[in-house]
Order: sequence, then structure tokens, then C-alpha cells
Amino acid sequence: MSATLLAVVIALVLGHTWQGVRQLRNVDWYLAWNDWLLQHRSRGAGWTFALVLLPPLVLVALVQAWLGLLLFGLPAFLFALLVLLYSWGPGDLDGDVEAAIDAEDPVAREAALARLGVAAPAGVGEPAKLVDAVFQGALRRWFGVLFWFLVLGPVGALAYRLLVVSAEGPARVFLEGREHDVAATVLRVADWPVAQLMTLGLALAGNFDRVLATWRDWHAGGASLDPGFVLAAGRACVDAQVDEEPLEMLDDGVRPTSRPA
Repeated sequence: MSATLLAVVIALVLGHTWQGVRQLRNVDWYLAWNDWLLQHRSRGAGWTFALVLLPPLVLVALVQAWLGLLLFGLPAFLFALLVLLYSWGPGDLDGDVEAAIDAEDPVAREAALARLGVAAPAGVGEPAKLVDAVFQGALRRWFGVLFWFLVLGPVGALAYRLLVVSAEGPARVFLEGREHDVAATVLRVADWPVAQLMTLGLALAGNFDRVLATWRDWHAGGASLDPGFVLAAGRACVDAQVDEEPLEMLDDGVRPTSRPA
């Protein structure tokens, strides 16, 4: 377990400091694999999605098992670190958020918003869309990969990364009908425990009552695999922080500026 946590820390540091990490996380090989399979398999059946996802995962599992037998597991640790570093991202979420906030011209802002997954110009409701994009990015870029790495090792991290690429990324064009439905469902299943833990973290670190109320409201209609409740919880936390700012300013002896009507 200590080796796993060390790999996570190293991957975090490299992801924040290494400028070329986005190029490392290229998925062209996976797109080429999808394209080749498109010419050699039947279409439409949901089970055929396994033909896309399983071969690279089996290969990673076999390499990891073999390396674990060498040099007291050091090669296996380095391989797991490499897979985790590859699966994280693809870009630095902190950097993308800062770029969107600090952009000084419309072109730069549009590019930064696109990296966050926000269609620009966002127009009315842009703050809420930005909040959603940040928490969606945290789920898909950070915590989803981290959770499945801790549970299943490098196979889990890569599986989650490829699921995102297939269900919502550039490989989506290779899936039709039932295949894409299966990929999207598997991704929702993979997201669900991660979103629950993220929501719990928001409740403990932010406004517990608002997050709990938002979580209850979301699930009032029954059980659902849709992880969108973590986005709603994120908006609730941000709204609570905004509402509390005037009170904090008064406590510090600062008179807040009145809000526009």
C-alpha cells in the first residue's frame, strides 16, 4: 500500500510540473486500435465493446504480473507509476482552470474553456457551467483514475481512462448504438462510487447541510447511476461559500460592497 501511495504522490508532482506530460497521454494508439477493429468485427451488439477494451487491459495485467517477479517488484512499481501518469489527465486541471480565469482575450478564453469542456461563449449561466466543468474534470481526470488505481492497480487506472475516451472522448465515433450504450453504462457504474466519495468530501470540507440536502434532493426520485449529483453538490458548496463571504468580511472588520440588484 505504501508503494501505491508513493506512486500517486509522484504522479501528482510530475503531472503538475512536467510540461510535456500532455503529449505523453496521447491516445492515438487506442484510436488506431478502434479503427482496425472497426474493419474486422461485427457492429451493433453491446458485448463487442469488450473486444475494444479488454486486449490492452489484459496486456497491462500480464506485464504487471511478470514485472512483479523481478528485482523485488521495483520494475512493477515503475510500470504502475508510468500507467498511472499516463491515465491521469489528459491535462492539468488546475492549469486549465487558471487559464480560463486569467485569459485576457476572447480567443485564449475560448481555448481554455474548450479544454475544460465548456462550449464558448458560454453566455448566460457561465459561472454555473464553469463550476460543473471543474467538478466534472475532477471526477474524470483525477478521482476516477485515482480510485480505480487504488482498487485494481494500473489495470484499473487504464480501464477508467479508456472508458472515458470510448464513452465521451474521441473514440466515441467508433461505437454504434448498443455498443456506445454499454460503454456509457459501464462508465456510469465506474463513476458512481467515486462521485459518492467526492460528495462526502465536499460535505465534510464545505457546507455539510447544503451538500446533504442537495444529495437527498437528487436521489429523491429513486436510485440512479447518474453521477451528476456531485456537480449539484459542487454548485451548492460554491453558492454557500459566496453567501458566507459577506459574513467573513464583517468578522474581519471589512464592510462588503453591496451586490447589484
